[in-house]
Amino acid sequence: MKTILSYIREQNEYYQQLLEKAENKQQAIIQNDLQTIEALNKEEEQLITEAAAIENKRIEHIEKHPEIYGEDALQLTLEELKLRFSQDIQEQTDIETKALMETLARLKTINNENAELLKQALRMVNVTINTIAGNEEPGSYSKEKGNNVSKNKHLFDKKI
Repeated sequence: MKTILSYIREQNEYYQQLLEKAENKQQAIIQNDLQTIEALNKEEEQLITEAAAIENKRIEHIEKHPEIYGEDALQLTLEELKLRFSQDIQEQTDIETKALMETLARLKTINNENAELLKQALRMVNVTINTIAGNEEPGSYSKEKGNNVSKNKHLFDKKI
């Protein structure tokens, strides 16, 4: 179980790095720094790949050691699996999983905030494009005969 704990610690380290990247990305979004956002996305992809590799190592380790973990270990949750070990190991597992869950919760919060910032930025881009293109509200009338006619020729297609 100590090997499993080391994998959990290692995963937490990767997720903490992802959290740092997400926080940096948030600042880059706010500052509209597209180059930094792109670089951070690439770094995040690498970290996610490495974290997944750690998870695969953990699964392989459990599969290779049924004498330690039991034949059904992969069907058990970590909470169920830890009950097969000493109180000391159970406490260490609780500490490590709590730290991992806190990191994941914070990462989820930051990612949700970043998604909302990006949505706001996209709305702002759309407003800017519509303003530049001179798009009018639907249903506006020209002075001539009350027809529903656009007053201006538009530079951009409204369907952008």
